[in-house]
Amino acid sequence: MAGKGPLSDQVGAWAEAAGVAGAFRFLGPVSTVPAHLAAADIFLLTSRWENLPISIVEAFHAGLPVVATDCGGVRELVDDSVGALVPVDDPEASAAVLMRLIDEPQLAARASAAAKARAREPRFI
Repeated sequence: MAGKGPLSDQVGAWAEAAGVAGAFRFLGPVSTVPAHLAAADIFLLTSRWENLPISIVEAFHAGLPVVATDCGGVRELVDDSVGALVPVDDPEASAAVLMRLIDEPQLAARASAAAKARAREPRFI
């Protein structure tokens, strides 16, 4: 998790309590976003509201499948070809899509290729 928002400490505590903190990297604020995205396999955005998140465009440029909550401008960017939209406040839906992308590498590869192609669209250059 990159960044330091108002819920960062709470997310870390939840991960610790669930016994999964070791599966995550809590990076805090970062200045080299592309390098961190290049090291990732999937991009997850679980906002309750977003206008037009630049972070998703950055994930497209990195060729990452995107799993994001269906809110605000996110639905203008994400569809089934590049990943999936999931309901807001539904961690089970997010987890199901993440597990599908992990369990089906060919699906993740198709979403990755589609994300790279979307990044080349004129609106993102």
